[in-house]
Amino acid sequence: MHALVLAALLLRSTALAPVASRRGMCERAGAAAAAAWTAARPRSAAAAAPPLCDEAVSALANGKSTVYLVGTAHVSDVSARLVAETIDAVRPTLVMVELDGKRVQGFGGEAPGPATPLAPAPVGQRLGAFVVGAVLRSLYKSLERLGLDTGEEFAVALRKARSAGVPVLLADRDVDETLRLVGDAVRKTTSKDLENFEAALSPALAGDLTRAVDVASRDSVASTVELVKKRETVRTIVAALEANAPALYDALVDSRDAYMAASLLDRLGAAGPGQRVVAVVGMAHEDGIARRLAARGFAPAPRRALACAGG
Repeated sequence: MHALVLAALLLRSTALAPVASRRGMCERAGAAAAAAWTAARPRSAAAAAPPLCDEAVSALANGKSTVYLVGTAHVSDVSARLVAETIDAVRPTLVMVELDGKRVQGFGGEAPGPATPLAPAPVGQRLGAFVVGAVLRSLYKSLERLGLDTGEEFAVALRKARSAGVPVLLADRDVDETLRLVGDAVRKTTSKDLENFEAALSPALAGDLTRAVDVASRDSVASTVELVKKRETVRTIVAALEANAPALYDALVDSRDAYMAASLLDRLGAAGPGQRVVAVVGMAHEDGIARRLAARGFAPAPRRALACAGG
């Protein structure tokens, strides 16, 4: 199947528009941007393995706090179950989610307070943001019509935290700011950039499929996401985006990784020892956040390494 469509299924995007016109290129760039918005979560064949041993979970500690990063796919029931299992196993003192005060309201959460007004963006930026926002809204509606719950893992994390009386950290940057940055990135991204992105993906993804996905079928979409969502595949997609559409990569992945890592580190810096955090993020963000935590003294949690040895 078309490699960009598969990337879209993995990373919460939509079918890609043709590039015969400027509008088509913008829509295609918007779809690629949406594809990098979040990433898929792999699940090992040994479903009975403890959740903390799942390859989608990264455990990092610094002697004061332990952070369990749970990389998810936003159209995967398996991801939502993994989030629930991880929270039950960890019994965290803090749950972090890849949401801001605006997006959280769509998942049954409450905004922490009045939003800080943002300075008006130039018209060109607002137009680009509108294109990407329209692509994302169209994607969510299409998936919901198929009966796929987008972002169910966030709803699960919020419900679990609420029932246990655990505080929630909304770690992501304001969604309107992100869309403004994406709008600017779309204008810097050419159709040739996206063709190169697709060409880089095709060899990496071809081995994961034996048949084309029917994007009009819930079972086909769901089974394809479960089949191809491997951590190395997600890394390949993110690396291809960085190499071929760096402006989109920065707006959607790298700068948000930095923002979420800083949000978490600030929160932990103000907390006492013994903190246990379950951080629920799209897998495209997991490595970048982990890298920034490592730069601040976090290392793989030794007890997890022992518990999961040979698993």
